[in-house]
Amino acid sequence: MHKYINNLIRRWKSILPRRKKGQTKEEYDQTVKEWIFRAGVAALMAVALISSITAVARRTVTVSNSVNGRELPVYSVETSKKQVALTFDAAWGDVK
Repeated sequence: MHKYINNLIRRWKSILPRRKKGQTKEEYDQTVKEWIFRAGVAALMAVALISSITAVARRTVTVSNSVNGRELPVYSVETSKKQVALTFDAAWGDVK
């Protein structure tokens, strides 16, 4: 167990910024604290971004129209809510 903990500490120290030549212990400790703070803020921002993307992705609806096995674009859909849909035709002239 002691060997495992020492290995974890060594790995943790390897990602921290290196102590610069002539830097006092207090200056280095401050640098490490700033680095940890920035890494924490970046991690929180990443979590917030991922959670917002998944929240939006759950609300999206995909609509398609198929006639005789051939997919056709949907031009309008009856709905009681005022909504806007944005579509892109990325395969101009690609008829199968």
